[in-house]
Amino acid sequence: MLKFKNAFFILFVLLSFVSCKKRKEQRNAENDSITINGEKRDYLWYEPSNLSTAKIPLLFCFHGGGGSAKNTYTAYGFNEIAEREKFIVVYPNGYDKNWNDGRNGTCIDQTHDDAKFISELLVLFVTKYNIDTTKIFATGMSNGAIFTNYLAHKLPGKFKAIAPVCGSISEPIANSYASLPCSVIMINGTDDELVKYEGGFVTKKECRGKVISVDETLSKWKLINQINSYATVEAIPNIVSKDDCSATLYNYIGGVNNTKVSLIKVEKGGHQWPGKDARKITSAGNKCEDFNASQVIWDFFKTL
Repeated sequence: MLKFKNAFFILFVLLSFVSCKKRKEQRNAENDSITINGEKRDYLWYEPSNLSTAKIPLLFCFHGGGGSAKNTYTAYGFNEIAEREKFIVVYPNGYDKNWNDGRNGTCIDQTHDDAKFISELLVLFVTKYNIDTTKIFATGMSNGAIFTNYLAHKLPGKFKAIAPVCGSISEPIANSYASLPCSVIMINGTDDELVKYEGGFVTKKECRGKVISVDETLSKWKLINQINSYATVEAIPNIVSKDDCSATLYNYIGGVNNTKVSLIKVEKGGHQWPGKDARKITSAGNKCEDFNASQVIWDFFKTL
């Protein structure tokens, strides 16, 4: 009987430890809001445990159209990477689940100053934490990817690097598109039917505005970073054949201020965030499982 009680006590302690650990992780899932032009704007952020007094990198992660900060917070695994690598991730909410990314769409609300929202969020986190202002990054999916490119244009010099996934540059701003040197890693599927690789109307609807092609976007970033070198090409191992797609990495190095531009071209890839554990968008084409996009993005950022 005594052995049973001892075993029960040990089990109770273990369960309590797990419960406390989960509660601690949940406390890290903070949410708050700021007021921009008289409007309340919400955001989530993840603060890893045991942050040192050293300078802390900061990553902004933007949801796609119709998504939310909560979706993005749980979908891509950046929290686990942030816990391990000790950086802060901010997940802002677009107004009415949409980002003003410069497309000038008529059936989506693009009247709000989202660039100002992010600029003020950036200042808030730099003020609150010991942020390394030379290591501020941004990534996003779909509308969030187009917005990531838009931010680099609207807030030049604020981001060390960006990583747009399934999105390129808005067509209305393409001719005037400019930025300060900024490293970029792009991830795009050739069979993306929502934000097409070759550009055009988003979701094939004229009222949602247009983007330029992935290749044009790549060329603009090479020009901004003054990169004249040819790409080194690396086939990403096709370790999951059942996903019906494959990926190739194109690296362009030697840019001003040691910038570089990379493209992961996912052949037959759809409108999906690559990775086995990433949330799959229903009826949006093939999801590549040969690499983890979130880990690849952070590994790219870490080299800068």
